[in-house]
Amino acid sequence: MKENGKLIITLPNDYHILNKIRFVLNKHLTENPFAPYGHLHYFPIKSGEKFLENNGLKILEKFYLAPVKPEIIPQSIKKILVHLFPQAFVRDIIYILS
Repeated sequence: MKENGKLIITLPNDYHILNKIRFVLNKHLTENPFAPYGHLHYFPIKSGEKFLENNGLKILEKFYLAPVKPEIIPQSIKKILVHLFPQAFVRDIIYILS
């Protein structure tokens, strides 16, 4: 990355409420938990941000993305929940880093 460059990444929040429900129901997060692809590490939001900062990246902006499912809950309600309780309801976070 150039000296004044910016990096845009996304980190999933696999600690959101839908995955916690899957865990309680003994369901896998993916179709094949032994697949040779996917994420090697899962971070809660604060740990993911600490990982980025500990590796020399500065968080300039972040955007919380609400989950698409369950579709019976209106997206407007999901956005409010994401704003109020990000650790529980954010599905992904987009970071702009320098």
